[in-house]
Amino acid sequence: MVEIVSFIRQQPDAVFILRSSLRCLDDQPSVLAAGRRAAGLVFRRASELGQKRRIVIKPNVTTSAEIDPQTQTPFPGQEGVVTNPWFVAGFIDGLREIDDAPVTVTDGTSFHAFNSRGYVRLMQERGIEVLSLNTPEFTETHYPTDGLNWYAVNGVVFRDLPFVRPIGDADVFHINMPKMKAHNLAITTLSIKNQQGGVALNYFRNFCIGVSALDSLPPRVRAHFQPDARERVEALLQEHVRAGFKRWNLQGVRDEGYAQRAVDALDGARPNLHVIEGCTIRDGTGFRHGTDRLGNYVIVGLNPVCVDAVATWIMGHDPCQIGLYRIAHERGRGENDPSRIAIFMGNGDDFRPVDYRELERVPAGVYQQGDTSALVFF
Repeated sequence: MVEIVSFIRQQPDAVFILRSSLRCLDDQPSVLAAGRRAAGLVFRRASELGQKRRIVIKPNVTTSAEIDPQTQTPFPGQEGVVTNPWFVAGFIDGLREIDDAPVTVTDGTSFHAFNSRGYVRLMQERGIEVLSLNTPEFTETHYPTDGLNWYAVNGVVFRDLPFVRPIGDADVFHINMPKMKAHNLAITTLSIKNQQGGVALNYFRNFCIGVSALDSLPPRVRAHFQPDARERVEALLQEHVRAGFKRWNLQGVRDEGYAQRAVDALDGARPNLHVIEGCTIRDGTGFRHGTDRLGNYVIVGLNPVCVDAVATWIMGHDPCQIGLYRIAHERGRGENDPSRIAIFMGNGDDFRPVDYRELERVPAGVYQQGDTSALVFF
């Protein structure tokens, strides 16, 4: 059984940073080593004997590799769309050096996506289960009654949220492991955004669907949303436009509705640890439109808002200007101002305090709402 080292456990709102040593974008040995080092620095063998816990790692494996129809091979430059599978493999190798608890790698994606991104081979070599969170799912004719862990979040949009097991199981140690990249809607997609993939399909996981669509949901599903969700979101939108949220009126209710859903989900199945893989960092849309660049960052912490705020600042944005993080802070989920967050840099076998202004920034602009005419910074 493993546990997080006490220095991290005792500072739940602090952020801990490690630097990797990639020399080029496809330096797989260095990515593997970064994952192993991160696990070794963050975890130790539990001091007390107890029942082994199942470790569940949820990377961001958002889509399959897109295939060029002419060559039938993946389009180049897609590696940074997903959490690097070599980093996950290295992290598991590091865990195995501490303890042999069972490990599962899972995300809300298809087995084909895992396979096309290189996960299946690397995990099979290590005897690791790969599991899709795409079932069970809600449809017009099917309302699943098992395979889910329900949470009463009592949020702005959601009343209750179903997460797909094993996410939320009592014996699971849940590691949230997003990729460090830009996103056309969330602006940066990190720890908060990555938790969306654990929510059940279809009606619940679609955070980006406008709240006006709620009225067309099957009645049994609609009952899990706030009865006045649309009115709440519209009122908050106007409040935030008046407060000067940057570029917040471009898509109006869609931006507000997405952000409120994402913050609602923070009261659902809560990961035990967030580990952002930023060995490379991607700008653009979060999908195929974008460019990878060397980042050499691994960012760790217990509070997803604090972790995401620091990562967002490193990416060249001000998290105090991004609607998602402003709303998370407004709703009391964590600090979004890097100047108010304790930050520690990995130094050998321990950590030293650093000022956020000492951190090397790696600009990663966003193609907001998919507009590829110019990269935008907040």
